[in-house]
Amino acid sequence: MPTQERRPTPNDIPPQKLDYPASQRDMIPQPDSDLSNYNPANKLTDKVAFITGGDSGIGRAVAIAYALEGVEKVDNYDTDGIMKRAAQPEELAPAYVFLASSDSAFVTGALYDVTGGQLSA
Repeated sequence: MPTQERRPTPNDIPPQKLDYPASQRDMIPQPDSDLSNYNPANKLTDKVAFITGGDSGIGRAVAIAYALEGVEKVDNYDTDGIMKRAAQPEELAPAYVFLASSDSAFVTGALYDVTGGQLSA
C-alpha cells in the first residue's frame, strides 16, 4: 500500500531569495524529489528531454519523472561545462524556440548541444 506523502503548504515555505546559481542545500525546506510512489504511464517512451537545473529542486524532480516515463535521454545542464556556470534562460531559449517552431520541421536525427561546452557521457 502506498504511503501518504506530506506536501508542504505555501505557509511552510518562507520567502527566500538565493544567489544564482543557487544550491539545493540552501533551500528551506529542502526540495523533495522522492518519486517512490510515482506510477509511470510511459507517455514519453523514446523521447528526448531538455531540462535545465536538473541537478536540484524542481528540475531534478522533473528529470527523474521524465526518466521514469521512458525518456530516452535527459540533458541536464549544470556548472561542470567549459563555461563553469549554469546557462541563463535567455541563452537556451533560442534553441528551444527553433526546435519547437515550424522552421525545424525538416530537421531529423540532429543533436543540438547547447551546453556551454559540457560534454555528454
